[in-house]
Amino acid sequence: MAKPIILVANGDIPDQSWLKTALSRENSALVGVDGGSNYILELDIIPDIVLGDLDSMSPEHKRLLEQNWVNIFQFSEEKDETDLELALLYIVENPQWTDCPIEIFGAYGGRFDHEIANLMLLTHPALIDRDIRLKSPNQTSFLITDKVEINGRAGDLVSLIPLKGDSKIKSTEHLKWELNGSTLKFGPARGVSNVMTASQSTVEVETGIVLCVHTERSWDR
Repeated sequence: MAKPIILVANGDIPDQSWLKTALSRENSALVGVDGGSNYILELDIIPDIVLGDLDSMSPEHKRLLEQNWVNIFQFSEEKDETDLELALLYIVENPQWTDCPIEIFGAYGGRFDHEIANLMLLTHPALIDRDIRLKSPNQTSFLITDKVEINGRAGDLVSLIPLKGDSKIKSTEHLKWELNGSTLKFGPARGVSNVMTASQSTVEVETGIVLCVHTERSWDR
């Protein structure tokens, strides 16, 4: 299996030890998305690539990147795309990373509009067919358009939220409330907080696009 490409955005990352553990894994590339580069450099790690308008990066960190010959792609602040959108498009348009899954850290927290926009980026026409996962210490969010396996532990929560209209679930396995042949209506919260009954659950979507949020049971909120 191809190693993931890791992006670090400029959202909230309160647990630096969690991020350091995540970044210590082997990856195909480590990408700092504007101010997300600050998180990486504060852990004494040098990213492979930095993208964005760089309005959230400290001058000291920018000098450090230049001293280490990091590839920096700087864009104007007057642009139609967010920095994260530009970073994702750069990755999917690069043929050397065609088969690589993408993991995004720091997509949550901070400005609420950015948080929503980051989630909606998963539906971008150029991105929807890629394996892209938004990560936080206790949650992972990703799209389901066909069939996926969700790996975790019994008791973990799985929320299935239809995007872009109603979605029909063809089948589920190892969920407390199975949704075989069910239609999740756009708007109502019926699919929220289902429960895994085994270490692996399966969800198959027949029509529509579903946002899956997998929450570890250890997170007591």
